[in-house]
Amino acid sequence: MKAHIVISGCSLALLIEAAACSENAVSPGSPALPVAGMSADDSDGTEQGPAIAPAEEDRAGGDGRIAEALDPAAIDRETALPAAALSPSGDALPDASAPVGDTNVDAGVVGEVWKVLFNGQDLDGWTVSRAGGAGQTAEEIFQVTDGMIHVYKGAVQGSNQPSAALRTNESYSSYVLHLEYMWGTARFAGRSNSERDSGILFHMFNDVSLIWPDSFEFQLGSSEFGGEWISGDIFAVDDNVRGQTSSIQSGGNFVFAELANGGMRRPIGAPTYNERGLTNVKLDMPGWNVIELTVRADAEAEYQLNGVVVNRVFDMEGNSGGVWQPLQRGPIALQAEYAELFFRDIRLRELP
Repeated sequence: MKAHIVISGCSLALLIEAAACSENAVSPGSPALPVAGMSADDSDGTEQGPAIAPAEEDRAGGDGRIAEALDPAAIDRETALPAAALSPSGDALPDASAPVGDTNVDAGVVGEVWKVLFNGQDLDGWTVSRAGGAGQTAEEIFQVTDGMIHVYKGAVQGSNQPSAALRTNESYSSYVLHLEYMWGTARFAGRSNSERDSGILFHMFNDVSLIWPDSFEFQLGSSEFGGEWISGDIFAVDDNVRGQTSSIQSGGNFVFAELANGGMRRPIGAPTYNERGLTNVKLDMPGWNVIELTVRADAEAEYQLNGVVVNRVFDMEGNSGGVWQPLQRGPIALQAEYAELFFRDIRLRELP
């Protein structure tokens, strides 16, 4: 959406019967920057089209959860949440006819340039990896409809379905990732009666065609607070990943707290494989939820949900070939984990 400035002016001379009045619209005139073409990088093992990966076990943490934490009622949701998230409707859907690669999306701040990762029409620039087993094909798990990515569209409640991941063909280092997600009603396989679970993977490395490649995860989940799947948790996916979180002890668990508010640095991931960094509040809600993930290479990733910072991870490192190095870049992926789900308005703004 391009911003315009409307300037109105009237000139009135005393004792003269007619007044001259004119109105003009002035455009900032900032040309749209071209979007770089999306292509697979053969050197990192990314494949065009569906990539089939072996099935992996569910990543249920099984750890104790929080009995005491930040009171969600203390957050003014009317202030924290965008209007579109508070009142989801078909009218809020992105324009599916928007040109592919248009960078002039509604970024909230005039002059910011965003790269559209999902064009609302197809999955150009993305690759699917599917676990083995019965269920929908790779193409069926992630379908584009009405300007959204519909995960498990048409799958029957309680049916056996595989997990899968939809990843970008390009890698990114420092950026702000914006997207919206909304839970559907159907759930599948052994999760048919459990809370919903998904996630956003970033800084993927080693074999990126796996369903759960070495990476960090922004957990998405519909559990009530104290449950298993809470949106905003950090996962260090597998034992080739490590970093630090900022947390404080609460109710027998360590939960997110800013360093300025008494939070202490705590390791996450290898070598002890303490894989999860817990958020301190439930903000996932019915309808559309807004994610902003701000990543600054290996230094820091800030997790923001519905306008509230819910977690941070620092000093990200990855082990490749037995050597630990700063984890500075990688593809981004959306997960399919046995729950119907919708994604829309997926865009990225690269940072210096």
